[in-house]
Amino acid sequence: MFGFPITTYHGPNEQNVEWNGDWCFYFTRLLTQFFDREVAANGLWPTYQRTFEQLISDCVPQILKPLQSAGRLLKPSLIHGDLWEGNTGIHHVSGEPIIFDAAAMFAHNEFELGMWRREIVRFGNTYTEHYLSYYPPSEPVEQWDDRNRLYSIKYNLAHSIALPETKGVIRTL
Repeated sequence: MFGFPITTYHGPNEQNVEWNGDWCFYFTRLLTQFFDREVAANGLWPTYQRTFEQLISDCVPQILKPLQSAGRLLKPSLIHGDLWEGNTGIHHVSGEPIIFDAAAMFAHNEFELGMWRREIVRFGNTYTEHYLSYYPPSEPVEQWDDRNRLYSIKYNLAHSIALPETKGVIRTL
């Protein structure tokens, strides 16, 4: 099942992490929640609304449904949910790496990498390639980049909610 036993937050934004076994449904619900908040914070733009509706009705199922079809099982993984250099550090006594400010949930493990696609995040290609060497892309592999781009949208929406002055850039991505 995808979700988490308690409410989690991405920054100040509560996330709907109610359990569901269908990853496409779970992700669509989460993405819609962040889209609705972004529109509430930054205003409605009809073209943006129509594009989002098409994304949800056409693109999301085409990209995510294959993960759990044709006999494929998608194992939920515990992810940080907001993993970037701003939420990492070094413990001042032990010198060990630490991570904090998690937006935790059990999700498709590749969802974690959507944040790393964003230009402002320094976890980029090198980190992604290293991650994928330990955890190869899910089948269908040929849709990995499409999934990664789709997953990055949630993080772009969260950024636009937190920093409304960036909405013009975020809405064109």
